[in-house]
Amino acid sequence: MKKLVHAGLFALTTAVLAAPAAIAAPPAHAHENNDHAQNMHPGDAHGQQHAEQRHHEVVQNRVLKPSRDWKAGQALPSHYYGKGYAIDHKRYKNLSKPGKNQRWIRVNGDYVLINTLNHSIVKIMTN
Repeated sequence: MKKLVHAGLFALTTAVLAAPAAIAAPPAHAHENNDHAQNMHPGDAHGQQHAEQRHHEVVQNRVLKPSRDWKAGQALPSHYYGKGYAIDHKRYKNLSKPGKNQRWIRVNGDYVLINTLNHSIVKIMTN
């Protein structure tokens, strides 16, 4: 009887101690980030991450030029809605007087006339 109690106690203790480890273990498929992970060799994922990082860096380092990147009629990005970009046309001889509900803004050396009601670009002038 004593051996049976010890065996039962040992089995119960082992089960209690092993349960948290089984619960905390990640699922067998947790290492797969996407559907392509099965088809990729171990080195491919590393190379792909570096290629994506290089592409992201190039996009971030590109300087926005409204005269090159924007067109009249296009919506102005919301980042430029604030009055911090607004300029007074009288201080610049090449800028015409803005019409009703229009305002000149300066973005990276270019001057952009915008409609303040719908935030569309009316005209772009280079510096």
